Amino acid sequence: MENAELVSAFTVLLLFAVSLRRAIASVIAAVGKDEEGKTLSDRMSRVEYQLWENGGDSLKDRVNELDVRTRSMDVKLDLIQEIVVNTLYTPTAGKQKKIKAVRNR
Repeated sequence: MENAELVSAFTVLLLFAVSLRRAIASVIAAVGKDEEGKTLSDRMSRVEYQLWENGGDSLKDRVNELDVRTRSMDVKLDLIQEIVVNTLYTPTAGKQKKIKAVRNR
């Protein structure tokens, strides 16, 4: 029985060592250089560059610009909608105005 327990313990240690080696290899690969020769630090600095406003080049700057444009378009659309609704549905002697559709040519 002693030999079987010893073999089992050795097998468990060997499997643990193999797993640990694989984990260390993947960490080294992640921290090391990629195919283009860039390190993890280089890649992270590019990501970081996109996260904060920097005068128009970052993702955050572009999202902010789209937000401003969208809000402006919402205001304009609300104004147009109000004009159209007031024009189409102004009662005239108890009836709504009839407006002919005009085709663009």
